[in-house]
Amino acid sequence: MKKFLRFFVFLGVVLLLGAFSYGGYGYVKVQRPVSSISHKQVFVIETNETPKTIYKNLEKQGLIYNANFAQLYAKIHKIGQFKAGHFEVDRSWDLKTLIMTLSDLKKAQSGLNKVSIIDGYWAKDIAKAIAAKTDLQEKELLRLWKDKNWIKSIQQKYPFLTKDIFKDSIRYSLEGYLAPATYSFDRKMSAEGVTKVMLDRSLKIYREHENEFKKSSLSLAEVYTLASIVQYESGSDLKEGKVIAGIFLNRLKANMPLGSSSSVCYAMDVERAKGDWKACEVNSKVKSPYNTYQNKGLPPGPINQPGEIALKAVLNPEKTDYLYFMHDVKTGKVYYAKTYEEHQKNVKEHLDLK
Repeated sequence: MKKFLRFFVFLGVVLLLGAFSYGGYGYVKVQRPVSSISHKQVFVIETNETPKTIYKNLEKQGLIYNANFAQLYAKIHKIGQFKAGHFEVDRSWDLKTLIMTLSDLKKAQSGLNKVSIIDGYWAKDIAKAIAAKTDLQEKELLRLWKDKNWIKSIQQKYPFLTKDIFKDSIRYSLEGYLAPATYSFDRKMSAEGVTKVMLDRSLKIYREHENEFKKSSLSLAEVYTLASIVQYESGSDLKEGKVIAGIFLNRLKANMPLGSSSSVCYAMDVERAKGDWKACEVNSKVKSPYNTYQNKGLPPGPINQPGEIALKAVLNPEKTDYLYFMHDVKTGKVYYAKTYEEHQKNVKEHLDLK
């Protein structure tokens, strides 16, 4: 009996020491920067947000290791009177610097504007949206997005930016990789700064689906390129997008042209969203490496910024025997076909080109 008692006492002591060791390690670790490399980002504290919520958000955004230990540290050192506002912070800061910055109203940024980048936006659309809310010029942004030297200087951080984005026929090297989202940009932010914020968002999406990217039969550039076409053809409908992605893959395997009018829109610089879609449908012979009616395989690069849903569709395509599809522009309904004859029948019945 005494042996059992000694054993349980010993076990309790070991567990207690382990708990203290873990707690001590966590408390020390949380004080350190999460990164040795400078990485600036905007952190937002809303009015009336509780400290608990703020610390959780800091952890979610990768700015601290552990919300609970960080809050404990702040209580012990009697710091952390957070202020509402937008703050520019850095992942290379230690915990004390971060907390003190978020507690200083003078450090809260003014002039932050929300910029919405919609799924399917072209690079020029993004440049226009950013220029409207900042001091940046559209031409400045577009010039940066095809600046090979600058892109190569940051390429290592973003594994989805492969050498394929530097093809001479590609209009903008970063076309397709500037993740759609609603961003908060300071009016004085640099072109490099806003671009890195968007690429960071793309990196987050890539990391969340990294295993799927690795399992795909397509290269990284091919996934983004096909996703951009699927984005145009299916929008935010994942179920429809999976079927359409599967159809395009079937056509690639059969050595057939993809035949997507969205690629013609991009080749002609015609914005289908503004009601000019008919011009894309009737100009399938336009000479361009982006024209997927005249050229087999995928275009040189993405034709827009695909949203996460379009990427998921390409990474998880639906297997079918379909080789053709078309939309009824009035109802939005999609008609699928296994043969060209079936497809032509659908076109005749449901596509109004008048």
